[in-house]
Amino acid sequence: MNQNHINHFENYIPISDEIAKKFSDEEGPGPQDQTKYQLYFGEGWRGARWNVVVVQNMTSYAMDNRNDERFHGDLSSEAIQAIFWSYITQSKDSWKQKKPRVHEEERDRFETTAEAANRAQVDAVKRYKSVRKANRKRTVSVALCTFYCI
Repeated sequence: MNQNHINHFENYIPISDEIAKKFSDEEGPGPQDQTKYQLYFGEGWRGARWNVVVVQNMTSYAMDNRNDERFHGDLSSEAIQAIFWSYITQSKDSWKQKKPRVHEEERDRFETTAEAANRAQVDAVKRYKSVRKANRKRTVSVALCTFYCI
């Protein structure tokens, strides 16, 4: 799989809970230099002050570098932020996918790392087959409509 894809965040290292909490409590520095675009994926990640500032940094960069980054159009900063939040949500889901969870059958323990990786791989295959099936249905539906509607 292409590791540069937006949904391939399996090996991403987010900011720690401690750093995000200190920033939230105004006791530590915020996103800057090396961490300017590094996200926090812990509890309450979507509303975390850290991530809000990161998204603002990303939006400022996108707005300031539109031409250099081939970013054309008249999107507002709010629309750009909404796009970033959507990508971040997808990225977080990808990051979380291979993390151990409560074992599906033995509810009194967490999955091992190997079990979590195996579950993630099985889920990916299921998703792939599901998307493929839905696309086939859509293609057949459009073809039938085209044939019978003409």
